[in-house]
Amino acid sequence: MAGDDSGVPALYLYSHADVITDARDLEELIAARRARADAPIDSMAFDGSEHVLHLKAHGEQYARAVERFVMAVARERLPATRQPAARHSSLKLACLAVPAPSSVH
Repeated sequence: MAGDDSGVPALYLYSHADVITDARDLEELIAARRARADAPIDSMAFDGSEHVLHLKAHGEQYARAVERFVMAVARERLPATRQPAARHSSLKLACLAVPAPSSVH
């Protein structure tokens, strides 16, 4: 990545079937970022989805990965007094409200 990405949380969603972004190169970047341990770094590799089509092909897995990542970063970054209350645990991000993969056109 260009520039200083230290301290910036990242979620990498990628596929080994992607012919545009080489998964091995991305996995090297992920390993380097994790080795620095300066921010939460998470990843999920999908099988069979083409470049940027992971949401369409793997909607539920994709949504769960994004939700887990956002909640983990929020727990780490928000002071204890500002943690999301239990009553808000069912709150879903708008981007996570995706149709089931079979109904995506």
